Amino acid sequence: MLLTVGYYLAVTTTNDTIIERLLPVTGMVIVGTYFLFTQLSVFAIRILQRNRALYWKQTNLITLSTLAYRLKDNAHMFFLVTIVSTVAFCAVGALAATGTMSKKYELNFPFAVSYASYGENPSEAKHLAMIEADLQRQQVLIEKVSVTVKSQTSKTNGNKVVLVSETDYNRLANSLGYPAQSIAETEAKLIPGNISQIEKVANQRKPVTFQESGITLKINGAVEKPIFSRALMGMNLLLISDQVYDSIQVSEEMNRENWSWEKATYVGYTVKDWQETTQIGEQVNQELLAFYQQSEGPFTLPRFGFITSGAAYLHALQVNSVMLFVGLLVGAVFFIAAGSFLYFRLYMDLDHDRRQYQAITKIGLSEKELTKIVTTQLLLLFFVPLVVAVIHSSFAFVALQSMFQLSIAFHTISVLLGFIAAQIAYFLLIRARYTRHVKEAVL
Repeated sequence: MLLTVGYYLAVTTTNDTIIERLLPVTGMVIVGTYFLFTQLSVFAIRILQRNRALYWKQTNLITLSTLAYRLKDNAHMFFLVTIVSTVAFCAVGALAATGTMSKKYELNFPFAVSYASYGENPSEAKHLAMIEADLQRQQVLIEKVSVTVKSQTSKTNGNKVVLVSETDYNRLANSLGYPAQSIAETEAKLIPGNISQIEKVANQRKPVTFQESGITLKINGAVEKPIFSRALMGMNLLLISDQVYDSIQVSEEMNRENWSWEKATYVGYTVKDWQETTQIGEQVNQELLAFYQQSEGPFTLPRFGFITSGAAYLHALQVNSVMLFVGLLVGAVFFIAAGSFLYFRLYMDLDHDRRQYQAITKIGLSEKELTKIVTTQLLLLFFVPLVVAVIHSSFAFVALQSMFQLSIAFHTISVLLGFIAAQIAYFLLIRARYTRHVKEAVL
């Protein structure tokens, strides 16, 4: 019951509930695993022993009797091995899931190089010349697109809303290969700021009124993908018709009510390889950093913004590389610890097993039957905890998926298969050594 409830909560978790469910689910699974090995497994073996057709068939009597003893005597060890293995799988799998980061950055930064000019920016031409000189030098530039956006304030919550005209949006979409949009004059569509917003805004159906112009539009869902870098344009983006866009009058100055510029120019560059943009626009970036270092207060805003997906990705990759190393180290230590528990427990019982098999061989146990019995017992000893740990980890990864907007199935399955392969290799090695030790004593 504990495992069933824990698995159900893991499968039904969402990004909003994963934190609050983490400790209860972990506790239920740990306690449930303890009872699984100390109670349920022993009960299941006793049920099998009552089935005489199975129990008395060939060497099953020896196998099941020995197994009943091993399960009861080693229940606590099985529990520890399972939990330690689960921790190892989850530690490595969770960090391996960050392998989706490359695709995530590619989607969140549709234009590899982005520049925004807010209000009257006297440095705009100089900055664009610097950026384009770097692009030409690296010979990666494919296309440049420039659009103008306007800002209004939502009357409902006072948030800044960035408005994009239908024509300008379709020019950006055409450059990226995204589908064009058609907007009615009384409607608007949300533009997600990043891929994590897509599900939240996809079904939005509510009116929005702009404080400055008094225009009311009905939001009719959202476009399929982000098209701006949220670092430059924010998260509240609306696609509106050309007629409404042209009717809205804004100034070139900053709106002091929400500390934002009412008008901005966005310039996006598509390139051959977005990961090769780490060195693009370094001078522009240095100017931006110098501005923030010299700014007199938190509400001093620059007249331009700049970002490249390659540089942002490289920074995140450096942070995640350290975490991945730590995760691999923790996973390896825990996995080796789990194997050590099994190894030492097995060899603690070696003298007992030798005496037992010596007695059985005197009444006619063949070498082939001995090998079969030993292999069956070692299979259960090595792989029952592993199978339970894989099941635990699989449900943990299902819950973890709620935190990622892209599928992590490939990365997590790869991690589990890697651990299973390592366990198989370890089993084959130990089986060969253990079988040799037993045969030396009894044959």
